[in-house]
Amino acid sequence: MIRLLLPLVAFVVCTEVASLFMRRAQPLSSARMSIVILVLGMCTSVPILIHLSVTWLFGVPDLGAALHRLLLGSQMHTMDRNFLGLAALVFLAVSTVRSGRILIRKRRLRNQVGDGIMIVPDNDVYAYALPGPKTKVVVSAGLVRGLTQNELDVVVAHEMAHVTNRHDRLLLVGRICAIFNPFLTLSAKRLRFSLERIADQAAVHQCGDSRHVARTIAKVALGHSDTHFALGIASYGVLDRIESLTVQKTSSPDRMNAMSVAYLFGLSLLMFVQWHHVIDAIAVACGR
Repeated sequence: MIRLLLPLVAFVVCTEVASLFMRRAQPLSSARMSIVILVLGMCTSVPILIHLSVTWLFGVPDLGAALHRLLLGSQMHTMDRNFLGLAALVFLAVSTVRSGRILIRKRRLRNQVGDGIMIVPDNDVYAYALPGPKTKVVVSAGLVRGLTQNELDVVVAHEMAHVTNRHDRLLLVGRICAIFNPFLTLSAKRLRFSLERIADQAAVHQCGDSRHVARTIAKVALGHSDTHFALGIASYGVLDRIESLTVQKTSSPDRMNAMSVAYLFGLSLLMFVQWHHVIDAIAVACGR
């Protein structure tokens, strides 16, 4: 069992180390690396969850025999049921249900009537982009009243960057990966932070003044109502994003790229080792 879990433990440790230098990476590079880490992390954890779950099910009388014949043919073997296998089965089932609920919720948001920039009659201050290929930006009346035209331009530019680049799909993948592997929660947060920074840079590119963008984000954040289901200009990492916009930080792109490639190669290797160990464990259990 230790042999099965060791690659997963090593993967988690490597992702924690990677998060230390990803803060200095450019937003686009950080987002790309985060999504790859999340996908690799899910692919590292899911096989062992499936293996432990099926192993436990094989030990259930009648059901185990039927499942064994379905998956592995006529050869029979006995399996000992343990708490770890049951825990893996319950966790896998709960994670699948949670992921399905997120997909359904995203579909409902995507199919909401209307497109373009929608102003809702709400005194709270918020703005966010709804998922989907069409332009669906929601802005509250309270935000419109509280900002100048130039500040509204910053908000719209930020949200349009989320829509144009389909950040909702990346955020969806990240959330689902973190559900199946809770140790990836930090990487999922890093992904969301990077997506917000990408949108901040798009607003700077369109409005031409990073400090003006930073002030607008701060102003919106003061009266902001949080939205957990969508990407919004003041929904996440406000203080760190303002610092990124106002404080110039220099880092060597070549060095960051080299470190990123090295880390991703190491994580990919750990994923393949995990699959190899699981396949070996199945072969041993089946007497092959």
